[in-house]
Amino acid sequence: MKSLGLKLVYIVLGYVVSSLLVTFFSWESLREKLPVLRRFYYPSINSNLRMVKNSDSVSEESVTILPEKRLVSDVYESSAVLEPENEIWITSKIAGRISKILVKEGDSVKKGQLLLKLEDDIYQSDIKKYQAALEVANSYLVVAREKLKIAETKIEIKLRDIDKLTDLIVLNERNLENAKENFQKKRELWKAGSISLLEIEKSQAEIDEKKILFQNLIRERESLLTGLVLSDSEQVLDFTKRLQSWKQTNTELEQAEYSLQISQVKIAKENLENAKKILSETEIKAPIDGTISKILVNLNGLVPNNTSPILEMFSGTNLNVAFAISEMDLEKFNQSKKIQFFLPNQSTIPIEATVHFISPYLEKATHSILIKARITGKKIRLLPGMYGTILMELDTKQQKLYIPNSLIKGDKESGFFVYVKVGSQTKKRFIRILSGELEAEVISGLEETDQILLNQMVSVKD
Repeated sequence: MKSLGLKLVYIVLGYVVSSLLVTFFSWESLREKLPVLRRFYYPSINSNLRMVKNSDSVSEESVTILPEKRLVSDVYESSAVLEPENEIWITSKIAGRISKILVKEGDSVKKGQLLLKLEDDIYQSDIKKYQAALEVANSYLVVAREKLKIAETKIEIKLRDIDKLTDLIVLNERNLENAKENFQKKRELWKAGSISLLEIEKSQAEIDEKKILFQNLIRERESLLTGLVLSDSEQVLDFTKRLQSWKQTNTELEQAEYSLQISQVKIAKENLENAKKILSETEIKAPIDGTISKILVNLNGLVPNNTSPILEMFSGTNLNVAFAISEMDLEKFNQSKKIQFFLPNQSTIPIEATVHFISPYLEKATHSILIKARITGKKIRLLPGMYGTILMELDTKQQKLYIPNSLIKGDKESGFFVYVKVGSQTKKRFIRILSGELEAEVISGLEETDQILLNQMVSVKD
């Protein structure tokens, strides 16, 4: 019996202590959930006791607290978006219609991998046309080369014959001079009576014969020289140099035709190479290893050339927090400044980032400046394009008031309010707040000396 009575005593004491804790050290929502523990100090709720739901003047029966005043740093807040640190916009160098799309958004790709293809019928036709033109130009080049070789060969043969005749002319000219000298000597001997007249006549006949031979050689050489251009300065050179010079001089027409055909072949090759290059541009390939973030075109859609991106991709896993600030806030930011990024559905999980880029240009339309901060630590999965809010602690500080969220009543539509003790009465006080996870910053409506009602149970005067 004693042990049973002792247990009952412990139970009563536990109830009393629990009731005291719930009454004086808990919040309203918890007291509402535990009405049994509340009954010990609130045995009945009759017409003299009710919830305050308007601005009636009432007398307080609950404990009050003061707003907490703190010296806190000012915080800069702005909306922001996540973007890849290495983002690439892929455009097409030529216009065309898309025939194949070989990747999906989110696909990982390697450098050089085919991403999409444009229709290439026109460009294939151009290649065939330029290949045929190159074949024709090559055939004409072969003909021109052969013509030049034949012309040079003919000139070389003619010039060699001319050179031989020239040597014979020189030889015969010397023989003719010798014959004339012999004739003069024999004439002197004939006058002296040493030889007969017959010897003189023979010498004269020899001179006439050699003179005729010499003149025939001259005429033959002149016939070979007909149509050739031989300058005096070239004749003083040795035969090899004369031959080379005469070849160039006397085959100018064939050389010009050959040079023209070389140019035609070169043009045909360039046209073919350009056509092949244009054909290769119908295949859009990945410029780097990375991930396809967005496909901006549709199958069979038209693609302009170099005007707007058709694909977006990024490389690596590094992400930037990008946001814009006004020109008046520029002095608040510098390189290596620390910020925190919050996602809308993860408002209590800060993502640390460090400013690494401040745009040197002012956006004229909005008078804003682009800021980029590199994320230094990730606790959750992040994707490019996610929106959120950045907070950055400033160097300036000011006094602010804070109260627990459990004391705040109302909602955004009707307004937030608390119950404040004014003299011997309790009144409803509307306030403006910035709500946090456990407490709210009071923007207006409260002073640091205001006594806020902890328990909303108050009696109404008759």
